[in-house]
Amino acid sequence: MDGVIADFANRSLERMGIDPDICTDRSSHSIETWPGVECSKGAFWKAIEGWDALGFWSNLPKFEWSDALVRMCNRYGDVSLATSPSTHPDSWSGKMHWIGKHYPQFIRKTMMGPQKYLMANENTILIDDNDDNIAEFRKHGGIGITFPQPWNTSSVHRSGHVQYVEERLDVLLKIR
Repeated sequence: MDGVIADFANRSLERMGIDPDICTDRSSHSIETWPGVECSKGAFWKAIEGWDALGFWSNLPKFEWSDALVRMCNRYGDVSLATSPSTHPDSWSGKMHWIGKHYPQFIRKTMMGPQKYLMANENTILIDDNDDNIAEFRKHGGIGITFPQPWNTSSVHRSGHVQYVEERLDVLLKIR
């Protein structure tokens, strides 16, 4: 969800008082290491969840391509959301509030937890912005597509997010 259909990165920067437009080097998946942010993990999470964590997670902006991506994925089969909440208890409820607001059809089709590979099998496709999640998913027998973002190996495909995923789906599903 975060980094694919919900803009966690820019909202986090804004919550920390950093203009997202000036934070251009996003080559690491760990926001706290980006130039201009550079803080400890603890300081990062305190800044974004220290006050009104529920509001933070509930109000993440959607990406401009989110609706098109969801529509496109639905054409390929049954879709569920997978998201990894933070350790803050309001992260869980905030994410569910966000899903209910933007994609209510997934309220009962959402898996929460960091171990997305537990859903892996030969008929399951994970679309995720985290290279490590994709690698683990594949290792456990699933099919993975790394969603293009500056912090991952698919970053060169960022100009056409939905088109890239659709092309990967076409290739992967024809191989099977």
